[in-house]
Amino acid sequence: TTIIIGDYNMGRKKLSKTQRVINAFERGDVITWKQLRTTFDLTSPQAMVDKLRSQGYMIYTNKSASGTSYRMGEPTQAIINAGVGELLMNGRADKTIVAAGIKALYGTGVSFAS
Repeated sequence: TTIIIGDYNMGRKKLSKTQRVINAFERGDVITWKQLRTTFDLTSPQAMVDKLRSQGYMIYTNKSASGTSYRMGEPTQAIINAGVGELLMNGRADKTIVAAGIKALYGTGVSFAS
């Protein structure tokens, strides 16, 4: 709902698709591929998962007979170690440690099993 008083718009800012997906994962939701397509209106759910991983979010892929689902979790020690090793060579820090660890161990565009 938006309330307009004079020239002032008193409504809430619309969240981006990326932020909506992050919020769902941070609540602990397990999100199916189909939900990413329909609820979050994503053309390519895998592209969103890859984007979040590159930003340092540890997104796990679970494949079953009923389909593919995703959840956010804690990075493994191996990912953290690989990320720290990568970043010590480049001199960066923060969430990029996790992203670098994922990339160092698994490359890009790879599914993760939990």
